Amino acid sequence: MKRFTLTALALTLSSVVAADNIFIQNAMVHTIGDKGLLPNANILIRDNKIVAVGSDVKADADSRVINADGRFVTPGLMNAHTGLGTIEIEAIDDTVDIATDNEDFGAHFDVSDAINPNSPLIDYNRMMGLTRAVVTPAVSHGVFGGRSTVIHLGDSELVDLTGVAVVARLGESAPGASEGSRATALMMMREAFEDARDYAQNKSAYLRGDHRDYRLPYRDLEALLPVLNGKVPLVVSVDRASDIRAVLKLAKNFGIRLILVGASEGHLLAKEIADANVLTILAPMENTPGSFDTLYATLENAAKLHAAGVKLAFTSNAGDSPSHNAHLVRQGAGNAVAYGLPAEAALAGLTRNPAEAFGLGERYGQIAVGFDADIVIWSGDPLEVTSYPDHVLIKGKEMPRVSRQTLLRDRYKNNPADPARVYQK
Repeated sequence: MKRFTLTALALTLSSVVAADNIFIQNAMVHTIGDKGLLPNANILIRDNKIVAVGSDVKADADSRVINADGRFVTPGLMNAHTGLGTIEIEAIDDTVDIATDNEDFGAHFDVSDAINPNSPLIDYNRMMGLTRAVVTPAVSHGVFGGRSTVIHLGDSELVDLTGVAVVARLGESAPGASEGSRATALMMMREAFEDARDYAQNKSAYLRGDHRDYRLPYRDLEALLPVLNGKVPLVVSVDRASDIRAVLKLAKNFGIRLILVGASEGHLLAKEIADANVLTILAPMENTPGSFDTLYATLENAAKLHAAGVKLAFTSNAGDSPSHNAHLVRQGAGNAVAYGLPAEAALAGLTRNPAEAFGLGERYGQIAVGFDADIVIWSGDPLEVTSYPDHVLIKGKEMPRVSRQTLLRDRYKNNPADPARVYQK
């Protein structure tokens, strides 16, 4: 038996079909754009981009043809709140890089430097149809966790965009709440933005030592300036209705573009969230009261928020930053559909909505001319839990449906007679 080495594993997992001209024919295409659902449609891909979509599109002479045979086709899916590439085994601290315990680093902590492109979890989630993800730093002290990064799950450098948001947490699980009251965390956040605004107006004097001190280091204040200027959103994990209302008020007062994560009780103030034009990232299957912050959690949360006009995105676990099963975001969205959310709204929440919120809206999230060719061909309805991807393309390259799990399966499957052979050199 050949030696099974880590090198061979890495080479196998990183191999992809080289980008070429691809023609997908006879597909039921969810464009997630102005064209809506296109039956019997074709997609022409050239140079990693979608160049044509429609029933009358023809293949190039050198196109590799994939016959969808009437199957559903969607953009590659996106999880808007993950720890992909920064968490391997949560119980082993040395493999967890999603947060910093150094109190000198808060809002300006950049998680992108810790992302491991060779994590086996990348391949596993990719073969399940996930092609993009937001890597969200966890909050370990204070109220700010750091800055988020968008990755693609392809074969090259994974980091797509850095510094796409600043992350914070409120509620009973916020570190700031441990100082006596959940109001402490909100006061810390308000003071931070007041100081950042003052810092912007007096930066030169502060750096000369001729201005008052601030609670946060200047690097954190610098990280908050793009939030105050509206260039990037503030992403706040929060569940209780009263805390949601408080952060909505804070965002309005400072002119901040806000994104909510969790929002288990969001349906109680759906109109207020809609009126504030706040994207809400939900984990639709989290419907039981895990704490006093989520007493009014319901499986109908997504449907009620959508009915009020709230734009949605999805995660597979709002409490933590999921990594192992980030692809289950699709199952959660399907569950929301079972409880009243329209299917098109669910698919938009898996693609276009998070793309627009985190700076990718002009090149990813739709099957449209000029967009990156992130495409999945499904065995059935993409929101049905028993469906699976038959083909996954990222930026025009077809990805192998291979992971560490499938390699181990095939290795043992092909040597069933003698278990001792597993360890033979």
